[in-house]
Amino acid sequence: VINPNEILACKVMDKARPDNRNEIRVLKHLLDLTNKEGISHRNIITVEEIFEDRKNYIVVMENCMGGDLQKVLVQLQARW
Repeated sequence: VINPNEILACKVMDKARPDNRNEIRVLKHLLDLTNKEGISHRNIITVEEIFEDRKNYIVVMENCMGGDLQKVLVQLQARW
């Protein structure tokens, strides 16, 4: 059950992209582990739900404040 006061993030992913299909497989597995097994960890994002329409997957997940990890990694690499 999703808390109505909780701020969540939505990620829309194009079904036509092969890399998105692979990521969705991983996210669905993570969702199953969280829901069925009760497995969670503070360093792993919580996936609340995954929806899909004809063209996209819509992933509802924990909102991670602090920006894009890719950008942070690029900035760190530039310092080295």
